[in-house]
Amino acid sequence: MKILDRLESAQSARRAEIVLTLKQLDGLPFAPCSEEYLDHARSVLVASPLIDDILAFKEGALSCSAAFDSTSPQFISYGKQTGGRAVPNDAGLDIRRGVRFDFAPQEAFTIVSNGRAAVVVHALQLPALAEDGFSRLSSLSIGSRTGQVGTYFGPETGLSRDQLRDGNYRFDARGITAVSCTAEAISCLILISPWPDFLSEIGLSLAFFGLIGAITGFALGCVALVFMRRRRTLASRLRRALRQNELFLVYQPIVDVARQRTVAAEALMRWTPPGQEAIPPDIFIAAAEAGGFVNEITSRAIHLVGRDLRALLAENPFFRVCINIVIDDLADPRFRERLESDLERTGIAPSQIVFELTERHEVEVGPATEAIYALQRRGYRFYVDDFGTGYSSISYLSDIAVDAIKIDKGFTQAVGTDAARGRLVRPMIEMAHELGLEVIVEGVETETQREFFSRHNVTLMQGWLFGRPMSPSNLIATLKH
Repeated sequence: MKILDRLESAQSARRAEIVLTLKQLDGLPFAPCSEEYLDHARSVLVASPLIDDILAFKEGALSCSAAFDSTSPQFISYGKQTGGRAVPNDAGLDIRRGVRFDFAPQEAFTIVSNGRAAVVVHALQLPALAEDGFSRLSSLSIGSRTGQVGTYFGPETGLSRDQLRDGNYRFDARGITAVSCTAEAISCLILISPWPDFLSEIGLSLAFFGLIGAITGFALGCVALVFMRRRRTLASRLRRALRQNELFLVYQPIVDVARQRTVAAEALMRWTPPGQEAIPPDIFIAAAEAGGFVNEITSRAIHLVGRDLRALLAENPFFRVCINIVIDDLADPRFRERLESDLERTGIAPSQIVFELTERHEVEVGPATEAIYALQRRGYRFYVDDFGTGYSSISYLSDIAVDAIKIDKGFTQAVGTDAARGRLVRPMIEMAHELGLEVIVEGVETETQREFFSRHNVTLMQGWLFGRPMSPSNLIATLKH
């Protein structure tokens, strides 16, 4: 049940962000669709990992968009939306899920409106469960006065209002269904584990015993068991891989296009188990975070940088290496020990090391502020990685003194297209420059993208246009040429 509780908590946070955004828009001292109003709305888009667009209405009619010009095909398609079904709620909002637009016919969106403004949100996904083998997860909203049931995200479950009771479970042809509801029973999460997945994980005999005995709570416990067993399996393999030195680093060049030279490289952790295909970093890093040992990944990265690039850094005193960390690393005593033993004692200067702060979850950065300042005084630099996504956003800049931002590749790929994110790139660059921060752009793959950022006074770029992640030896050879 803790798994479903955490998911419900996360979903509640998303709903709260949407409601708060609409209230803030109502409280603005600007006329809807004025330049001041749209500037504020666009700042929300930059800071929010959830919201894709903000719309405003005049006299009940759609009037403007934070992401698109009112003459653009995308804006016009907002008035021609198709699909969508109403979601009951007690907040007085018009919520429509599964809406589709001409400019993205394969994508589904949720629109939440209070009649004066609307928030457009991409169809909510929970990839952590998808990669763990669960094929169906839904969130249902229940009107406390009407009792009407609506699907907030996920596929239809076919469950009636009477079946939506916390702790309820059922067996049918689809598999095992587990229900978790809030105390007020106004929203529920439903998890359906298909029989093939379920039986392959817990064993046919245990499943048969559970069916015969009809033990109370058996289904919920076993669904949780499936989830936790897969997590533990990957986590235990990863711990073993760390002990056996299976993890290694590759390095992607960062180029100063104005000087036409490689001035830095980002260290990227990789894991290819013997005799198997590589496991994506997003998967094994998430497993380390869930298992509480992501700091061991960081320690490994620091050790490998000292081993791989000690000679290169000694020969190139102005070359920098970027290492990904999370805020929690700064509170780990072993983090400082690694810096001293693997970097400083080998002759690598603190000024040659950059720490890229990357967060998948909301964290309290306050306690780490002093540690960051202390390291900066010694010469280390801090960048905000994947800026504009997840929790790596404006809130970071207000809490800690960083040296630069790295614009996420999702924004880079939107340059030169009609995507909403493309309109946010220039304000992000201008904001960083006004704050005196360097800007590094990730994911540059085309000359069009390079030319765009060059025109906007961004010279530090990273992406396949300049070089893919490579081994230490290839990086050294590249720099020599």
